[in-house]
Amino acid sequence: MKDTKIIGLFSLMSIMTIGLTAAPIYGQASTTTSQSKFMFGDGRVNPCNGEFVSFDGTLTFVYHSSETPNGGFITSMNVQSTGNGQGDLGNSYRIADNFHFQFVSQPDAGQVQSQRESMHVISQSSDDNFLLEAIITVTFNANGEISHVVVDFGQPRCVG
Repeated sequence: MKDTKIIGLFSLMSIMTIGLTAAPIYGQASTTTSQSKFMFGDGRVNPCNGEFVSFDGTLTFVYHSSETPNGGFITSMNVQSTGNGQGDLGNSYRIADNFHFQFVSQPDAGQVQSQRESMHVISQSSDDNFLLEAIITVTFNANGEISHVVVDFGQPRCVG
């Protein structure tokens, strides 16, 4: 399920980034930054103890895009979620997730799309904390063909 979520987010971010970086005007460098915050509610199983945890918290989105003088783009999005949760076994938790997506494109030089996600479900008791790191990088050559792919979901860890 986590693999599907990450791949789905990667696909969504790729489509969004391509749409946001269309038709550069050469010779004009520009930068755009925006930030948004939303409240969220979520639930997930802590695989360290099998407890279902319901979370409430805040999602913070930061979008940044810079157009280079030669018509290229460097675009990034960072999504941070923080919140508190209560497990169905009575344990309290803090959640700290970070998702970073970056798209780099230079005319006639190809593109690189990368994303990194870290998930931390932190127990407020003596139960183990759940930690997960994931990295996906896709490189496209100047013809738009995939030339290199790195997928590393790491090993989920239960840390006391």
